[in-house]
Amino acid sequence: MKPAKRARADMVRYFADVSITDSALARVLAKIKKRPELIDEIPSSSVKAFEHHLTNERMSQLRQVSTSMDLPLEAGGLYSCPLLSPHRLLRFCVDQCPGMHDLIASTLRRKPFPWHIIIYADELTPGNVLRPDNRRKVSAIYWSFKEFGPLLHNEHVWLVAAVLRHNVINTLSGGISAVIKMLLRELFLSDAAINSAGVVLRLQSEPVLMHAVLSNIIADEAELKAIWGVKGSSGLRPCMLCENLCMKDSQLARHAVHYLVEIDTSDFAAMDLTSNEDIWLMTDFITAQHAVLGKAAMDELEKASGIRYNPHGILADIELRQHVAPVDVNTIDPCHTYFSHGTAAEELHLFLDACKRKANLKFEQFRQFCAADWKAPKRTGRTALLSGAVFSDAREHASKDCFKGMASEVLSVFPLVRQLAEATASQHANLQKELASFRAMHDVIDLLQQAKHSLNAPSFCSQWEIAQKNTLNFSVSLIAAITSSLSTTMLCTFHRSCRGTGSL
Repeated sequence: MKPAKRARADMVRYFADVSITDSALARVLAKIKKRPELIDEIPSSSVKAFEHHLTNERMSQLRQVSTSMDLPLEAGGLYSCPLLSPHRLLRFCVDQCPGMHDLIASTLRRKPFPWHIIIYADELTPGNVLRPDNRRKVSAIYWSFKEFGPLLHNEHVWLVAAVLRHNVINTLSGGISAVIKMLLRELFLSDAAINSAGVVLRLQSEPVLMHAVLSNIIADEAELKAIWGVKGSSGLRPCMLCENLCMKDSQLARHAVHYLVEIDTSDFAAMDLTSNEDIWLMTDFITAQHAVLGKAAMDELEKASGIRYNPHGILADIELRQHVAPVDVNTIDPCHTYFSHGTAAEELHLFLDACKRKANLKFEQFRQFCAADWKAPKRTGRTALLSGAVFSDAREHASKDCFKGMASEVLSVFPLVRQLAEATASQHANLQKELASFRAMHDVIDLLQQAKHSLNAPSFCSQWEIAQKNTLNFSVSLIAAITSSLSTTMLCTFHRSCRGTGSL
């Protein structure tokens, strides 16, 4: 980019970040278009002064919506945990952001209060996806409203609650569960609780009192395990929501053959949903037993119940129970369940490995095939699919144990891999089972893509259940037991989440 164009682009970016109306910004840009030399006449000192002013303005705005709460540390003492106050941030966004103001006003005309809050938690590792540096890993917590519907696919309708370094969270008593408990208490138990006192918003010059309740806590399987403080796949009860699901090869199902089922089953109807009261009762029992049992006995109790002792976590907070029902709000994130280190990515890795071993189809052939001028469907909003770089030598080296790639890459690669596999791998008799399993997973992905654009929850759940059972049946016979077992736990939870919320 030429220096003059770069300067103009920088100025546009600066003005876009300032509190300026669209019409005023358009007038400024029109003058710059007529006389681009204006940019060249601005001394660098003025640009630096403007940037310094912008930084100070943003910090001042951040202080207006920030708060902090003291959380206990494992080593003793307290950590002042930063938090963006939900009610202050919401009021600030409505006052300062015309887009958020109009979205809430238009949604309110269709859907009256109370609204339903969704909390989303995720771990992020900045840098190279092929060589992640876990020292830079952070946990980010966002929230929004279920009433926004399909617009929830847009990151701009999500409000940030907190962003914390992973190594900081590991020092907290209660971990991420204590952090989200802090947010939930601010939302529902503070003086400005959104469910009782409400939040006053000025919509179209009229004050409106907003009320909302908790609807969903969304995260991947590993993050939900940490949020609720449960054992997950390391417990005899690997799924928090299932009353009768037990660890594979634990021998428990033999003692109650007509009730207990192991987690490699694909029969969702055989799984009994537990209740909020059962989870709270077991949490209280574990908390009481901690005072009298030794470490070895506590470890056995936690493994048997599937719930960890965490007095600083969400489940142990008795006051929160009237607002946070774990069975009702627990929601698996389908993006992570399937695509980001999920079951679809695992299926892709296993299929590519089988192609290499049994048909001599290597990354190079897939790279050449995917590098062709493929076009993406219009509904994806992209003009082209990802290039063959997804199958680069560096990616092949990094994908020894699993396919290393982002969710968007897995989504883009799947149909291309199937196309090449149907043309070549289908000719190899020793690849037929792997190809059938890959086809089954591709059918599930097609359903998920369709649901993203137009979801009819009852119809989708019925079709998804049939397709997923087909995939799981192949997984049990082809994938290692621990992989298929973990997948079943995640997928049955996602299935229940979808049936309960009617949304993805």
